[in-house]
Amino acid sequence: MTDWQAFLSERGAIWRDGELDRFEPQSGSDAQACIAPLLRTEILQCEGDGAVKLLQGQLTCDVSALSEQACSLGACCTPKGRMVANFRLFRTGTGFRFHLPDGQGRQLQDALSRYLPFYKCELTGVTDWRGIGCWGADAPAVLREAGFHVPDAINQVCASDEGFIARVHGVQPRFEIWLPGNAAGALWDRLQPAARANGTQAWALEDIRAGLGWITPELSEALVPQMLNLQHLDAISFKKGCYTGQEIVARMQYRGTLKKATLRYACADPDAGAPPGTAVCAALGESAIGEVVQSAGDGAHLELLAVVRLAEAAHERLHLGAPDGPALTRLELPYSLNTD
Repeated sequence: MTDWQAFLSERGAIWRDGELDRFEPQSGSDAQACIAPLLRTEILQCEGDGAVKLLQGQLTCDVSALSEQACSLGACCTPKGRMVANFRLFRTGTGFRFHLPDGQGRQLQDALSRYLPFYKCELTGVTDWRGIGCWGADAPAVLREAGFHVPDAINQVCASDEGFIARVHGVQPRFEIWLPGNAAGALWDRLQPAARANGTQAWALEDIRAGLGWITPELSEALVPQMLNLQHLDAISFKKGCYTGQEIVARMQYRGTLKKATLRYACADPDAGAPPGTAVCAALGESAIGEVVQSAGDGAHLELLAVVRLAEAAHERLHLGAPDGPALTRLELPYSLNTD
């Protein structure tokens, strides 16, 4: 158990199968604000004089336009336009930081490392920072009370004395706060009396409701960015110029017809297994029409994002795992999905 996990356990964290399940006893239960430790995030740092030039030629987002007062979603693609990984990118005083799901750091590092000899920069892992997610109608007020300048706009970043806070996509106000380990613990103790503490599933569920999917090892190099709806999340610049995979991504945007996209579903069975890559099937079909990107539950039901073939998803009854598996009910996304 890490120091951070031990700290959380002292504050009531209950672990199940190695994952933070919930907190007991619960505080802040009447507040319209929630907090959760961001335990599933891996951080890579790219520093050096050549970092901008390297990343501008490899990522879907406009790296050169990124300031320290903003962050951006983005992806790194193969020459065939398939995503190796997607991430949230921050600019720091000395370079850039990638925040991405656990297990994807090595994938991204391998993809970028082949170009490092041609640029004056280094790519390393960061292990001494901790993240706290905060969301809900009262989240801005709770964070101001804790001493933060709170970002007003999505992807805006405000620095604090020790770290930074970013507003991220969500159906309600949602923020990530990143601090060194000791400072993160002190912040948790300031926030926990005023906000309801949650496990990792609660933050993942907010990602799903925001229509924000993450590439995991199971789906690495399987999807083009538009299949994950990244064009609707400001994660692709169509004006920045060339980058690896750009020709395929641009052709899909301007000349192609998108046959697959990420849709949001609910499953009434809260115990249904839906890890990334789980098949999504039509009731009368013999083969899968898509696969799960990610799923999370609240104890009563399961929600998920799945990349599916749009033609069949529009007309068929869909099921999880097999044609006779648990039924899926389509839910709305928070953005318009234009697939023409």
